[in-house]
Amino acid sequence: MEVSIIYKALYEYESQARCSHNLLRLRPCSDARQQLIEFGLEIDPPSEVFTYSDYWGTSVEAFGVHQDHTRLSVVARATVRTDGQPAMVDSPPADALRDGRFREGHWEFLQPSPLVSWNDAIETLSQSVTESVDEDVIARVLALHRWVGRNLSFDETSTRVGTSVEEVLEQGKGVCQDFAHVLVALCRASGIPARYVSGYFLPANEHGESSEADFPLKTHAWVEAGIPRSGWWGLDPTHRMEVSARHVVIGRGRDYADVTPFRGSYSAGGRATQAIEVEMAAAASQQ
Repeated sequence: MEVSIIYKALYEYESQARCSHNLLRLRPCSDARQQLIEFGLEIDPPSEVFTYSDYWGTSVEAFGVHQDHTRLSVVARATVRTDGQPAMVDSPPADALRDGRFREGHWEFLQPSPLVSWNDAIETLSQSVTESVDEDVIARVLALHRWVGRNLSFDETSTRVGTSVEEVLEQGKGVCQDFAHVLVALCRASGIPARYVSGYFLPANEHGESSEADFPLKTHAWVEAGIPRSGWWGLDPTHRMEVSARHVVIGRGRDYADVTPFRGSYSAGGRATQAIEVEMAAAASQQ
């Protein structure tokens, strides 16, 4: 599938901002499942952009605005060719999760991270969700994935960037970032490596055509679970589905803090308001 993406961000300040420094993680990656065809940035006020890859392998566009300004506009345009992920044909036993080499290779995705931690209650919840399923890794991951999709509801007004996994579970609602953080925490609490994925998602209606009736189009988040002998398996708890050709990856990390799409700071300027919008479309023959 060939997908076009337009990301638009507008920041407006109460008064003149003297300078701002910004990091963008908006460029889709190229990997075994997708290929970036083209990517471009439009920044106003015009700024020089420096591109590099971070620790996790995500492309970062860094720029500074050093002139006085009352608004900052960023438009990122991308075209990506995507495929669905391969089916999981091997279902290793749960004992495979305790293999020393496997754990060492996935160590960072088994530990608590800045925005994903868990307590005894969450560990108990994870155990209760998986105790009745077969003793294999795929069954356990699917049970946790389905539990999150059934027990959380989507609500844009209920959480903020720093809302903890415990808070999300207590109120039972959040946004895609929260769904992903909860699933990551439940997996790690069960000894299953899990990483947070930031990207874009092109929804579809019952006819397979583009639709945003259920969820507004913005950047999206989902999860990849580490499966012994098979690699990473992508699951989207917000949409209750496996990752498909409609999922476009920007980057992967331990949690949202590692792959924040737009992060910046500025001097003076007073309070700032922001507006984020994403437009996506598949080639007409592929909708």
